[in-house]
Amino acid sequence: MVKVFLVEDESIIRRGIRDNIDWESHGFEFVGEAGDGEYAYPLILKTKPDILITDIKMPFMDGLELSRLVKKNLPKTRIIVLSGYNEFDYAKEAIKIGISDYLLKPVTSVSLMDTLKYVADEIREEQENSRCLAHVAKHSQIIVDELNKSGRFPFELVWKPTLITNEVIRKTFNEANQDPECAGVITWMHTFSPAKSWILGLQEYHKPLCHLHTQFNQEIPYDSIDMDFMNENQSAHGGREYGHIVTRMGIERKVIVGHHWADEKVQDQLASWMRTAIGVMESSHIRVMRVADNMRNVAVTDGDKVEAQIKFGWEVDAYPVNEIVEAVDAVSQADTDALVEEYYDTYDILLEGRDEKQFRRHVAVQAQIELGFERFLDANNYQAIVTHFGDLGGLKQLPGLAIQRLMEKGYGFGAEGDWKTAAMVRLMKIMAAGTK
Repeated sequence: MVKVFLVEDESIIRRGIRDNIDWESHGFEFVGEAGDGEYAYPLILKTKPDILITDIKMPFMDGLELSRLVKKNLPKTRIIVLSGYNEFDYAKEAIKIGISDYLLKPVTSVSLMDTLKYVADEIREEQENSRCLAHVAKHSQIIVDELNKSGRFPFELVWKPTLITNEVIRKTFNEANQDPECAGVITWMHTFSPAKSWILGLQEYHKPLCHLHTQFNQEIPYDSIDMDFMNENQSAHGGREYGHIVTRMGIERKVIVGHHWADEKVQDQLASWMRTAIGVMESSHIRVMRVADNMRNVAVTDGDKVEAQIKFGWEVDAYPVNEIVEAVDAVSQADTDALVEEYYDTYDILLEGRDEKQFRRHVAVQAQIELGFERFLDANNYQAIVTHFGDLGGLKQLPGLAIQRLMEKGYGFGAEGDWKTAAMVRLMKIMAAGTK
């Protein structure tokens, strides 16, 4: 039953509407009435009608003000306005509020019923769509939960509600753009939706995109299949419509096609795309610190840093070695000693005939270099480092163990000025995280 509430200050008209319509036989439930908006409002909040019929001109609170309050607190309630005033300003304000229909008095029971039936059909269609979309949302959430629990994916999948309007799609894509923890978006067209709704969002989106083109059900329930099932499970149609518009827009994306989302081959492709997406996003802001940049004429190490920044987003900056030495010298003795103890606890120390105390002093030099380098990298937001053996400046040793330790922590490294290798090592470390 569709619930109806009536607000009309003229008691004769109100009783006439209430008593001259066989509400139940037409699929309606008459849940209440009132003679003005002020008295009606708390009753409406209590009964939560699907349809509100209200006059405009009433004492205390008119129909337009009542409609504003109802739309604010019960946005799904449809409103039919009755008015004896055929004035444009009233109609314009009613449209702005979101009124479903505007009827001029005198209103016959036939014309009112026709309007009620039309609005009720819209409500039922919306409820059916909501039910369908709720199932779609539930299915997509099951997929995300199960994929995250599978242990086959290097990074977490984050579920988002079903997107059906231009505004929501655009908002979601822009949230993905702005989220530093988001490396890409996976779209799954479980049901049919007009692909034009995606155009604005796709135009503004600039991270990796994947189209997962699979169905939800592994088996089709042939014995019980009906139109409801068909409406809710249209991956073939929805995916084709979406694929058409993305192709027409010339947008690069990965399309993963499979019978079912739980198929291991599908999951392996999706996991591989995730690593690629992470690589693309990491590459867009890699910063390489090039220490002692004194091989500028060597083609293999120098290359074209400007082109690399334009194409890949890599930023390569050169520093005089002694600027880094200042950060190394600033490391306290206590911090150095603590890291040396960590070295001795972690590694097997092979003296091979060397004096133990002297050897420990050499190890302490590496600990100081590691701490100084890492603090400088972190303070200046660098993810990779390049050194050169020919220019140590004030460094007491080549940064051997220190560099190996930094690489273990995820920093990229390239020897002899090779910034390209440093950037690629950083990328590979991020993309291969968790692999064996």
